[in-house]
Amino acid sequence: MTHSAANQTNHANLSHGHDVTATSGLYKNDMVNNQRGEVAIIVMPDKNFFHFCGAGLQGVENDAWYPYSEGQLFQAVERFLTSAKVANNVVTVDRPRRNGVSIDYRVLYNKYI
Repeated sequence: MTHSAANQTNHANLSHGHDVTATSGLYKNDMVNNQRGEVAIIVMPDKNFFHFCGAGLQGVENDAWYPYSEGQLFQAVERFLTSAKVANNVVTVDRPRRNGVSIDYRVLYNKYI
């Protein structure tokens, strides 16, 4: 599958315009201090799979798709990023943009230290 990417939120809340947000103990200038990272994901809500567009998790030939349970997208993204030691935790999954049958999201995370 080939899709473009950009951003994320729990797709069940997409129509309500909600963002899935966690709080961080880091300061607002973390991006300036290079303590935060950002990656785009593509979500296939009909199949409950998502794809990282970077962070070293996109897979061989950009074809790695990760499962998630409905209503648990934030938790699944955080689990994969922390298990891969890319992130300490996920801060937000937001800015959904529909792209045909997929939805693109932006994931903001605190970098693994």
